[in-house]
Amino acid sequence: MKKKIIALLLASAMALSMAACGSKAPASSASGTGSAAAGQKAAAPDQDLVIGFNLDISTLDPHQVADTLSMSVQSTMYEPLVTFDENQKIVPALAESWKAESDNLTYTFKLRKGVKFHDGTEFNAAAFKANYDRCMKDQKLRQYRTVSKWQSVETPDDYTVVVKLKEPNCAFINKMTMFEIVSPKALAQGTAYLAKNPDGTGAYQFKERVEGDHVTVTPFAGYWNGKPAVNSITFKAVPEDGARVAMLQTGEADYIYPMPSTQAPTVDGKKDIKVVTSPSAIMRYVTLNTNLPQLKDKRVRQAMNYAIDKKAYIKTIFNGYASEVHSCYPSTVQYYSEQTPYDFNLEKAKSLMKEAGYENGFELTIWGDNTTNEMKGMQFVEQQLAQIGIKVKVTPMEPNTLSSMISVEPD
Repeated sequence: MKKKIIALLLASAMALSMAACGSKAPASSASGTGSAAAGQKAAAPDQDLVIGFNLDISTLDPHQVADTLSMSVQSTMYEPLVTFDENQKIVPALAESWKAESDNLTYTFKLRKGVKFHDGTEFNAAAFKANYDRCMKDQKLRQYRTVSKWQSVETPDDYTVVVKLKEPNCAFINKMTMFEIVSPKALAQGTAYLAKNPDGTGAYQFKERVEGDHVTVTPFAGYWNGKPAVNSITFKAVPEDGARVAMLQTGEADYIYPMPSTQAPTVDGKKDIKVVTSPSAIMRYVTLNTNLPQLKDKRVRQAMNYAIDKKAYIKTIFNGYASEVHSCYPSTVQYYSEQTPYDFNLEKAKSLMKEAGYENGFELTIWGDNTTNEMKGMQFVEQQLAQIGIKVKVTPMEPNTLSSMISVEPD
């Protein structure tokens, strides 16, 4: 069994969601649920949409996914019972309706009828129960953390699911937007099969994956919520910023994300390219492993926060296309509440380090993706923390490698 790294955050900045697209391509990436993808009104001129991302996906298993990109790709093929709309309101997906009992422990979902998995089998209550059972039996799956808080799942009929919680959880419905349903037929083939053969109910079905390069999906003819907008979507991994922009300029890509902030002003409006910015739920931060003895001390963690010049970070790394964070959560999510920020104060940081007995500092290692912007960000943190004696070793990794190292085996 794996153990979680106990962690706190070193807050930094919230990046604006900044993408670029050709004038005839969609202004969004079809990265929401299948129904959102199907509702797009615009399409690439050749009906084959190519999206350039800065990363490759980490997995095709929706019960194991943790990163935003993989979730976006999988959401073209898989669906949950409920989902978020563009206004962050929870709306029906595979469930037509739901209600919570007065005990705040029991939730009843009425499922949508006539929904098929890509393999042709029927979506029903038994399919939901099979997904729950799979996640409960395998503690290595990330969705185990969600279902382990449930007392039971009952299926009184083919289209009713009753979930009972161990204790009240105000985030339960929100968490259900992340619990995507896999065909029981595919589940029966095992984890290794599922990692390479997605089988959901989404608007698009899996065509191929070339690891490290791309994933391609095509429309599912039996989709319950209308015809998808394009004939195919290819999610292409292009880690180098310049290469990603070049793909857009030559027409090889219809859409890229993220748009390198340093190049945004020079390409916007050129050759039918439009750069689009909007408030984002993406935050940039450093996760602090408090299993390490020096990071157990609250004063050290506070010192590290005070030592980071967030305004300089925003200017240096994002060319101004970001804002400071004032909470552990982005301002775009439900129930956001602003907290007192750690304003840059180097003298206070040094004082706290001395008070904690670390006036001469110590050594740390920082892990991160090997993308252009992430490496720049880690180097910035390295330079900032050096001012209070903390020597940081920057260790960039392939995203899949990084994901596998976030949790560690017990000592």
